[in-house]
Amino acid sequence: MGNGGADARSFWTAGGDIIAAGSPLCADDAFRLARFYAAALEEARRSGDVQAAAYLAPLAVQLSAAMEASDCWRRAANASRSPMFSNP
Repeated sequence: MGNGGADARSFWTAGGDIIAAGSPLCADDAFRLARFYAAALEEARRSGDVQAAAYLAPLAVQLSAAMEASDCWRRAANASRSPMFSNP
C-alpha cells in the first residue's frame, strides 16, 4: 500500500485550486474522492483493517483541509470584487 498520506502532502491548495499529486482537481472530483475516502474508511472500520484505515485517514484529512482552504480562498477573492471594497 505504500507509505500513506501521513509523511507527505497528497492534497494542498494554490490560488484557490485543489492540487492532487501536482495536478489541479476540480471541486466536483474532490467531493467524489472525499465520499470515496469516507466509504473506504467505513469499510476498513467495519472489517477491522487497521492498515487501510491508517493509510486512508491522513489522505481524507488532507483532502478535507484542501477543500476548505480552497473554498475560503475563493470566498475571499470574490469578496474583494464587491463594491464595498472598491475605491471611490
